Amino acid sequence: MQSLRFLNRLVHGFSCHGNRMATRSCYSIAENAELDKNPRIFKKWDDGYIVRSMTTEDAKQVQRWYADLGTTSRYDLEVIMSTWPRIPGFYIGEIDGEIVASATRVLCADNIFYGSMYYVDPKYRGKALGHRLKNEIAGGHIGKRILTVDAVIDTLAWRLPQLGYSYVFQTKRFDKDVDDDLATEPNYDGSIVKAADVSFGSFIDFDNKYYIQKDFPLRRAFLEKWIAVPGGRSLVAMDTNQNIVGYVCRRPCFQDNQHQIGPLYAEDAVTAKALLQAICTDIKGAKVTINIWEPNTASLDIIQTFKFNHVFDVKRFHHNGVPNDFKPQIFAVTSIDVMSY
Repeated sequence: MQSLRFLNRLVHGFSCHGNRMATRSCYSIAENAELDKNPRIFKKWDDGYIVRSMTTEDAKQVQRWYADLGTTSRYDLEVIMSTWPRIPGFYIGEIDGEIVASATRVLCADNIFYGSMYYVDPKYRGKALGHRLKNEIAGGHIGKRILTVDAVIDTLAWRLPQLGYSYVFQTKRFDKDVDDDLATEPNYDGSIVKAADVSFGSFIDFDNKYYIQKDFPLRRAFLEKWIAVPGGRSLVAMDTNQNIVGYVCRRPCFQDNQHQIGPLYAEDAVTAKALLQAICTDIKGAKVTINIWEPNTASLDIIQTFKFNHVFDVKRFHHNGVPNDFKPQIFAVTSIDVMSY
């Protein structure tokens, strides 16, 4: 019943608790197309700076910014924007018609937003553009709900505790050129099949066990597209009784011959290792990237077995509370760009 009520809000519009904005700040998915044509302007400043809702075209520029910084999945922002209400959550800063800043706040559960895609064009830094977008506008929409961020370990990360954020653990990125060992068909007692070959309801039932909120309608809509992105691959592990015991997704990056893996959810390390091998059997010679929560030592052991390279770490912080987000069955998160669960 709770999920049905939430789905009704999703289609017809949210009621935003704790919102400080004077005008309507919660929309429905049905309004996304109109917001692409006529973005909602949240605020204009005297210096010409405008913060407004992000459009599909804006998202392409934001993805290019992130692709210039490092390995970036091609479809992450596109999928999330097509399955989530555009407001609250997707923001653009603009000066004289030029996009200069961005941020996203993805509603991952009834009471949890995931913050990412925070960027300011280097030409415009030092003018508090990011601060105004992130704190004055996006912060107003979040209200008293929890905000989760994975912060780059720099000056900002060290300042977050002073701003009331609670540090919990690091998320570690690894990559590797797929070699014979990683691309070998796994020796697995159960079976590994295409995600499209199993009931989507059963697939969601398994995801529900470990995602941050059970039966969250937005997660369901998101995964339905996530497992079918162009150039991607999604696999499911079944035990000998044909029960789902794990799944893994892979999607292509902007960078040539590179892919990101996630999520990788599994009941145990044996299944996780088999899924990691299986998802790489068709891309020998390509580079794969994976993001892992540091407390998951079983996942780190698998990464070490295949001699992945450590790329960087980000620090997981929460504001307005600390959800119980770590689960050992999450061997790789969905995406640190849009939904790090």
